[in-house]
Amino acid sequence: MSSLITQEKNVVRQEVLRQLKNADQKTLQNKSVVICEKFFRLEELRNSEVIAGFFPTATEVNILPVLQKILQKKCILLLPRVEGENLSFYRINTLTQKDLEIGEFKMKQPKKNTRKHVLNNIGIVLVPGSAFDRYGNRLGRGLGYYDRFLQTLPQHTVTIGVCFETQVRQHIPHEQFDIPVQKVVTEDHIYF
Repeated sequence: MSSLITQEKNVVRQEVLRQLKNADQKTLQNKSVVICEKFFRLEELRNSEVIAGFFPTATEVNILPVLQKILQKKCILLLPRVEGENLSFYRINTLTQKDLEIGEFKMKQPKKNTRKHVLNNIGIVLVPGSAFDRYGNRLGRGLGYYDRFLQTLPQHTVTIGVCFETQVRQHIPHEQFDIPVQKVVTEDHIYF
């Protein structure tokens, strides 16, 4: 990785994290509600039976209403679990301690005893990120978990980045191993 690109990525990460930590939490919660409402209207979400999501951290869009709706629709909901240098996705039936535990990086993830899922029938993957650009380029946390995971998905799987509009940049520095998403959903836009 080019040290210049690495430096650019770190600057963007720090800038976005600082903005999110300084933002009014009530405002971010209201924006999260708007983003969730946009997801409920997406045709891909309505037509998919297997959906991979993520359990949001304090600085990410609160997509818990979307995850709950997926479970209510009796769809298969998958959440990531860090296993070594990779993400594995496990089926969960609740968003409670019955299925979830605090894992690596102090993030909620499926318990090991939940059922691991094969990737070939995932319809949608909701992808977190520190920042995105309008072309789907994504800036993660710098460890490559999602880039490695996204490379393994079949072509029919739709990947959707989830972020606040303040996390969208004109250009995200990227290299050939950085995997873009197909759409980015914010409170203001859906970028294709």
